[in-house]
Amino acid sequence: MIHSSEDVIAEKYRIFSPLGEGAFATTYEAEDIVSCQRVAIKVLSLRQTQDWKILELFEREAKVLRQISHPSIPKYIDYFQLETNSDRRFYLVQELISGQSLSELMKTGWHPGEEEVKKIAIEILKILQYLHQMTPPILHRDIKPQNIIRRADGQVFLVDFGAVQDVYRNTLTRGGTFVGTLGYMPREQFRGDVKPASDLYALGATLLFLLTSRSPIELPQRRMKIDFRSSVSISDDFAYWLEKMLSPAIEDRFQSAREADHNLFSVFEQTSQLSPSSQKGSQILDYPTRRHRSPNIVCRETGDRQKLTININRQGLPDRLEGKILLAMFMGIFFFIKLLTVSALLTASIFSFIFAIIWCVIHITKPLKFLKSDIFINIDSSNFTVEHIYQEKIIRQKKFEASKINWLDSQTYYQKSKSNVSHHVLEVWVGVHKHNISLPKHLTEEEVNWLVRQISSYLGIQRG
Repeated sequence: MIHSSEDVIAEKYRIFSPLGEGAFATTYEAEDIVSCQRVAIKVLSLRQTQDWKILELFEREAKVLRQISHPSIPKYIDYFQLETNSDRRFYLVQELISGQSLSELMKTGWHPGEEEVKKIAIEILKILQYLHQMTPPILHRDIKPQNIIRRADGQVFLVDFGAVQDVYRNTLTRGGTFVGTLGYMPREQFRGDVKPASDLYALGATLLFLLTSRSPIELPQRRMKIDFRSSVSISDDFAYWLEKMLSPAIEDRFQSAREADHNLFSVFEQTSQLSPSSQKGSQILDYPTRRHRSPNIVCRETGDRQKLTININRQGLPDRLEGKILLAMFMGIFFFIKLLTVSALLTASIFSFIFAIIWCVIHITKPLKFLKSDIFINIDSSNFTVEHIYQEKIIRQKKFEASKINWLDSQTYYQKSKSNVSHHVLEVWVGVHKHNISLPKHLTEEEVNWLVRQISSYLGIQRG
């Protein structure tokens, strides 16, 4: 143990007791002597680690926390280092959350039911939406029961934004430098290829632990998928949602926390739920959820009918196919521009050539992102807004005045034969002007007609 009770650090923080000890760092409960604020201090001893990579990961955690401001993530307070005759120590000071980790709660006999697990899922998904939409996106990479703290009032907090040092150490001898915890990390994380959907897998595995009281690695597998249905007693819809979260192939999972959040609303058996508010004094909000038989469309309306939100899932191109298309298009344009700019190159206009290539690549990737984006329609008393969202970022948006919409209709366009749908279009008439909103072609005509009925009913207008 690096520090004992009553030790004073940097003439500012008095140690009370240890909160937890990892392979390389120890966390203490302490008090700011001046403000009397209780804090959590994470201490790393360079002499005990003897590995500069660990220090790099520790400093990265401090850097990440410094730029985060979310009510469900402990606040960053301070970061400093102190030297002794035989050691150099690094200190990360954060807000102290009074509560227990989900892992500790399970050991005391706490076993949440399906509805409680869903509420925890929604709160963590809201945190992930915040993290993933930052620039650049912040990926936690180690969501697990030990890193989720639940306060006595039920609010949950996501903690530990550094590397998992014990996993790092255990795999370093095999040449690996991945970060994560076995059982909670997806396959792609072993290769160091981490995306927002990787955090979703870890969250799904954490929820499974709450439902089964067993680590996901202890559950049976079938065709590389965790076969958990025989080990839980939950609704079929929620089981389907969990299976999608835990899909081994990243392209089969929800691609964003926003998409997972909106789909989770569709599996609530009750018509109201606890709002995933992170503010003090959480309140109950009614969200009657209507959905089609398929999971493609989720329609959610506030209890006071002040807002209607519709999420349309788009089945975009698989990542592997997208890469091949990008490569083919890039090579084609590359040689085309090269042909056109031979004379320019001979006159040393190389910078113009490079700029042309970059411009083309940017304008190739945008339509591909559009093909993979989800569609969110938000309607309130003022606006009718359509957003195409890809990996938490809005790539296209249309907005109309809701009060001026007087007609809705839909059209389905086909390719050469009636069996091949080209695309669907939602026609929104604002006065005498028609605006077309392209819908995914995997929707059925029945789903499109159902969608038009829901919007028309909310707006109180006729449909075509």
